[in-house]
Amino acid sequence: MAATTTNLPAALTINVTEAHWVVKEITAILNRMEPDSPIALVLRQTRSELVSLAASAEAVQCQSESQLAAA
Repeated sequence: MAATTTNLPAALTINVTEAHWVVKEITAILNRMEPDSPIALVLRQTRSELVSLAASAEAVQCQSESQLAAA
């Protein structure tokens, strides 16, 4: 599969620092919850999505910085 880049406007990107902060907060809440509760399930999925979004945003940011350095 070929790698593609998407140039998104700043308004559509996430703040990676904030995403990492939210992941830490969700983890702290999950540590105080019953692991089998429905709310814990939703929070684990939310945390997983945020981790994925942050990783994607970091990859795009690194790629953009590399392209700027090469120009």
